[in-house]
Amino acid sequence: MIIQDDAYSCGPHAIVNALAAIGQEDIDVLYVVEIAQCTKAKGTNEKGIVAALNELGYDVNVIAPFNADNLFGHVCTSLDQAHPVILLVDGVDHWIAVVGTIGWTEGTTRRLIIFDSENTASNREFNGVHIYDKGEFDRRCGGSRYAISVVRQGQEYQHQEDQPDYTAIPGPSFLAQLLNVGVTPKFAKPLAKLSDNDGSTADATGQMIADAIFNNKIR
Repeated sequence: MIIQDDAYSCGPHAIVNALAAIGQEDIDVLYVVEIAQCTKAKGTNEKGIVAALNELGYDVNVIAPFNADNLFGHVCTSLDQAHPVILLVDGVDHWIAVVGTIGWTEGTTRRLIIFDSENTASNREFNGVHIYDKGEFDRRCGGSRYAISVVRQGQEYQHQEDQPDYTAIPGPSFLAQLLNVGVTPKFAKPLAKLSDNDGSTADATGQMIADAIFNNKIR
């Protein structure tokens, strides 16, 4: 997870951070700035995001149609297939990466792991990592105009017309998609250790994973 050092390269940083979460950590963000045609005046548009991902060897699925009510479910569907999602948020002014899920215990809600590269005091302090439940996600991301699922070439995106209610379905005490996508050992080891804490609530598990990242146990 890397933080941008300017006000306009959130798109390339979202790409680099999303791909790092699934194991590709050798991408130069300056190269992505170039192939995404990111500029100081205009930043990066959705065509630049798609073009850059294609150039880097990835296919994309532009998630559509969606609205503020069902975007959370669409994003969960993508993550369940090991496809991170790049979202345009904050009044269509900023790109972020959604890279994993923290699963349910009975009566708790599913949470999403967000990588946000914006150069703010909070992001610098917490390494740009956020854990959002559906309400938090909807408040920040519900107005998104573009949701782009990153798909490895040779894989398929399985569409699901009827999105399940991801805020209510019980499931494993811990579900981090990062464990299942060929992630690098420095991600997988601390996450696997956290996953041994059976019976943890989503809140507690989210806090543990956040603490591990914030304390530089996960980079």
